[in-house]
Amino acid sequence: MAVGIPRYQGPLFIGERAHAPLLHLPFLTLHVDQLLGMALVWLLTGLACLRVRVAGRTQLGLTASVMALLLAGALWAIATGVRVPNAHAAASALDRGEWLPILLAFSAVYFAYSGWNTAGYVASEITRPEKHLPWALLVATLSVGALYLVLCVAFTVTLPDLSQAFEAGSATATVLFGAVGGTAMAALIGLAVTGATLATMVAGSRIYFAMARDGLFFAAVGRLHPRLGTPVLSLCLQAVWVTILIASGTFEDLLRWATLAIILLSVLTALAVPVLRWRRPDATRPFRQWGYPWTTVAYVLPCLAVLGASAWDKPGEAAVGAGIIGVGWLSYRLRPKRISA
Repeated sequence: MAVGIPRYQGPLFIGERAHAPLLHLPFLTLHVDQLLGMALVWLLTGLACLRVRVAGRTQLGLTASVMALLLAGALWAIATGVRVPNAHAAASALDRGEWLPILLAFSAVYFAYSGWNTAGYVASEITRPEKHLPWALLVATLSVGALYLVLCVAFTVTLPDLSQAFEAGSATATVLFGAVGGTAMAALIGLAVTGATLATMVAGSRIYFAMARDGLFFAAVGRLHPRLGTPVLSLCLQAVWVTILIASGTFEDLLRWATLAIILLSVLTALAVPVLRWRRPDATRPFRQWGYPWTTVAYVLPCLAVLGASAWDKPGEAAVGAGIIGVGWLSYRLRPKRISA
């Protein structure tokens, strides 16, 4: 997400220079959007190192204000309905009975929704999580889903050919309000993604923090800063790894790798529910899964379909994503019983 902001919003502010090579090193060349993404990662890492309330309020303010403005703009677009129909538009993949393009399109949708479960990473920092966490996940998912549908309707009734839009939100605003509107929309989307990136970084660092507390990672990563009360070392290590990933490939490469990993790990997490119920039937379960086991089946089967389509379309990239997860699994299996350093 950090490199996606300069990749898609950058051209509206600095033109094609957003994609230009800037730093030439002996073994790689870094482009402007990659360097801006790295800078954003470290800026947000510094903010996340502050007290949890500071990062939380910043993220909430960015998200709530931008969502309200996006919703208002989308409703205006639907109400005005300025679309000029494209009589030469090609038939959709669904009309032609082609399922592979449809499943591949859902890969990006899965990435867009990938933050729905992020609140679970910070459950230990939530008051009475057994009561508040399920409702937070439900309300957030339904809210984002509703906003997503409204925005998609606004795009399709405004743009004559959505497939030709480089970035649909800014293109829609340009049609409705001119160049100034397009630039303003790009800024709003950039702020929204910034808020989502901050939330992801705060939540993601808690994974390494919890692993360290369980003896599965270096013990120092499981310590809180004595004054700030945040896992500073975990956040900094995460920023280092993200910087390496940004330098390793283009935004499109990172998006495909990340999406494959997200879907595969989500499937494994969902399947862990019936496995743990079978292996540990008497374990204490403060959270109850509604609709079990049908909700698990309804989630896993579409994920497997999208994974299969992605592997069929890009087997090499699918192998890279699976290989990264495989290295993590192998490291887990070969680890010492406890890592204390």
